[in-house]
Amino acid sequence: MVQLDRSLTFPCVEYIRYVVNKSSRMYENKYPVAVDCHHIQFADFTAAKGMSVLMYDYAKRDQLLIMWKAKPSLQRVLAGVVDPNERDSILHFSQGEKHLEQIIGSTEFSILNYLYKNYYIWETD
Repeated sequence: MVQLDRSLTFPCVEYIRYVVNKSSRMYENKYPVAVDCHHIQFADFTAAKGMSVLMYDYAKRDQLLIMWKAKPSLQRVLAGVVDPNERDSILHFSQGEKHLEQIIGSTEFSILNYLYKNYYIWETD
């Protein structure tokens, strides 16, 4: 889980991509990554384009990137920069923990089991 704590604007997109990819590499790019967007109040178009590159990268390697608790305004901005024919395979939004568990469960992966089994502490800094 990667937590974002500010607005999503162009200057911070490279750092966000770095943090999200670093979190993914900790587990050899095998498992879903959830980005907690609860605190994101604003996203500009240029930042959304930058995030779409990250979403396409994940889709290319068949890895889920889930935007968790994204507000409707953020969902609209991100949906606006993704090819409409690819939205279902690129954009993954989840509002609640149960829905997030269902999405992760569909990948035959239990993050809690993996974390307990391997004693990893997930740090993003």
